Amino acid sequence: MPYLVLKSQIIYIYTYLDKMVFFRDMFSDGSANWPGNVLESVNQFNELVKNSHTKPQFIFKHSTRCSISVFVLNDFISSNIGFDDNIEGWYLDILKYRSISNLIADKLVVNHQSPQLIIIVDGTAYEHNSHENIKNIKLSDYFKS
Repeated sequence: MPYLVLKSQIIYIYTYLDKMVFFRDMFSDGSANWPGNVLESVNQFNELVKNSHTKPQFIFKHSTRCSISVFVLNDFISSNIGFDDNIEGWYLDILKYRSISNLIADKLVVNHQSPQLIIIVDGTAYEHNSHENIKNIKLSDYFKS
């Protein structure tokens, strides 16, 4: 009898937690909610740097194991839903693609951090910030009027 009670309590708790969006999102990679591109190759990175000469680009670097990164990512997405046609957004999972993250740090001359937002204009890191300071970067500053 105690086994059945415990099992039903565990099922109830799991069901409850699954309904709590932040808990469910805390253990996902974040890319499912990302409204832009997913950066998965060096060729994509080279292309986005090239494209930054005609359209601003940004990269959101995210660690799926870091709860702070999860919260900052979700806040960033909800604050910038859909982005704008005048700027291109890229999501990078730094745990899956650490070599790309290292390449970004080298080529754009920025220290590796996570979470991190990097704005790329004319092939260079025009602006970047990490952690709670990401909210200080206004994507709308890069929208053409």
